[in-house]
Amino acid sequence: MIIFIHGEDKDKSRKKAHELIDNLRKKKPDASFFRINSENWSGEAISEYALGQGLFSNKYIVFLDMVCENKDLKDSFIDRLDEMKDSENVFIILEGKLDKASTTKIEK
Repeated sequence: MIIFIHGEDKDKSRKKAHELIDNLRKKKPDASFFRINSENWSGEAISEYALGQGLFSNKYIVFLDMVCENKDLKDSFIDRLDEMKDSENVFIILEGKLDKASTTKIEK
């Protein structure tokens, strides 16, 4: 499952993302939480989170924080959207303003 939050008002978008994360973590306190940004990005890790499950919980909550701001990672991120979409885990994607093509691919 993918939840996509984006827009020019980064503060408002970030607040909304964190509210959503807090609510999900309250509903699923045993779910493992991972925060991914451009500094700790790993396409392989995303694939593992998309396919994997926690030892004591059947869900992961993965927060992708402004990954597309790094143009070098953007294509790798876009390439893994199908894995995230088909996953039983929750992927919350927070981005600022994106180009129309990227926004369309993520929203699909």
